[in-house]
Formats: sequence, C-alpha cells, structure tokens
Amino acid sequence: LQGTSRQRNTNHVSAFPLPTDFGYWVLTENKDFRLPYPISQEIDDIRLKMASKRKPPPYKHISSNRYVSRPKLPGEIMICQCPPTGTCDETCVNRQTQYLCHPKHCPCGERCTNVQFGKRKSIKTEVHYYGARGFGLRTKEPIAKGQFIDEYRGEVVDYNEMVRRVRDHYKDTGNYYLMIYDAPAGEMLDGGLKGNITRYANHSCDPNCGIQKWLVCGTDEQRAGEFQVALFASRDIAAGEELTYDYGWSAFSPKTVTGEAGEACHCGAANCSGVMGVRK
Repeated sequence: LQGTSRQRNTNHVSAFPLPTDFGYWVLTENKDFRLPYPISQEIDDIRLKMASKRKPPPYKHISSNRYVSRPKLPGEIMICQCPPTGTCDETCVNRQTQYLCHPKHCPCGERCTNVQFGKRKSIKTEVHYYGARGFGLRTKEPIAKGQFIDEYRGEVVDYNEMVRRVRDHYKDTGNYYLMIYDAPAGEMLDGGLKGNITRYANHSCDPNCGIQKWLVCGTDEQRAGEFQVALFASRDIAAGEELTYDYGWSAFSPKTVTGEAGEACHCGAANCSGVMGVRK
C-alpha cells in the first residue's frame, strides 16, 4: 500500500492549469518593455525641462528687408484713387492688384488699411521647440481667417549668393530660411542670417497659414519692382497653436543645390508625404 501511495504521489501534477480565454492571451502576449509610470513620468518631465532650455540659433533682427546683391530699386509708387475719407477697403485698386499703398502718398492717409506690412500691427507670437520639427512659431492670441500675422523679412540675394550661403552656412545645420522673392530675376529672400521672428514658422502639408507677396513699388516684371512678403491666417487659429505654411519646395529646394536627398517632413499631418515638396 505504501508503494502504491508513493507511485501515486510521484505522478501527481502539483502546478495549476494554464488560464483560458483572456487570461491565456494576457499570459502569452508579447509587449515592448515599458518603464513603470512614475519613472517614465519623471523622465518626461526632465525632457520637457531640457526642451524649455533649448535656445534657437542666433540671427540679427531687422525692421525691413536688406539688399545684398544690388541696391534697392527706386521704382514708381502707385497711388490709388480712393477718396480722402475712405479706408482703402476691398474697392481700392491697389488692394485689388496686391499693391501696398505708400503711407506718405495714399489719399486716405492714416485711414488707409492697405498700408505696408511693416506699418501694421503684428500678432503676438513666440518661438517654441517642437521636437523632431525643431523650433517653430506659435501664436499667443487667437487669429481670424485672413488676418495679417507678420511680415517675413530677410536679405534679398541673387542666385549665386544663395548657392554660396546654402553651401557655406546652411548645409551642415539643415536649416534653410529661403523663399522665392523675384522668380524672373532669380532672387531669393533669405531670413537665415538677418530677419525677424517669422523665420521660425515651420512647413506643414496641411498648414493653417499662407504666404502672400505684395508689391511696394515698380511692377512685377523682371528686376522692376520690390516686394514685401507676409504670413496670413488661412483659417481661424486658436491661441497656443503652431503657425505653419507650405514651403512650396516642389519648384525649388535647397537640396537641389547640395545634391542631397529630399528634406524629410515631420509635420504629422494626415496627408503628409514624408518629404517636403512631394504631394500624396
């Protein structure tokens, strides 16, 4: 009897049976390792503090565009036909042709609402660090659709000077602040070395802003006019939102100068192609 009892104890399985259904799935599921929440939260707090201490690359602030490759053109100033009691509203011929009125020559004087960008009240903005997107621009106040945000200022350079700057200054950093100023003349507006805070506005495949270029003197023919460029809201924007626009690099990209692969896009939009200048 004792031998039989010993044999029975030897064959007995003492472990509990495996769980079934959801319990079995939990036991066999493969998961990536995760730190406990208190530790991961502390690490996130440290990262946020480090990000808040990051400083954007330095540049020289300017109150108006600078002309590097040539002197500023003494183009003819277009004077509108608005009455002195008017405000240069949507009926203003200058506004209709995207021509900014000169503050000293407009018949409406101080009532003019088509005044040059540098004379307008800009939206309060600030520079903020956005991780993979780098530093960006966000608004500190609500913005209505179509509202003027701020002028984009920089140095007007010709194609050869642009190529030199891309190779000597911007290639190693990967930061480019170039936009087309006068395409027929082969001129660019460079906000990299000298400019204003609008230079920090990032690209997005689904932007909330748009760039507008208006004449200030002369005509839009080759080397016959000067322009001012500004950022406008393309939809209502809430305070705290990042301000973005489409860089439009499908026609031109600094990478065409360096010969490198296309610039990666990290905008995170649903329609993002992953590369600037490429559309889904």
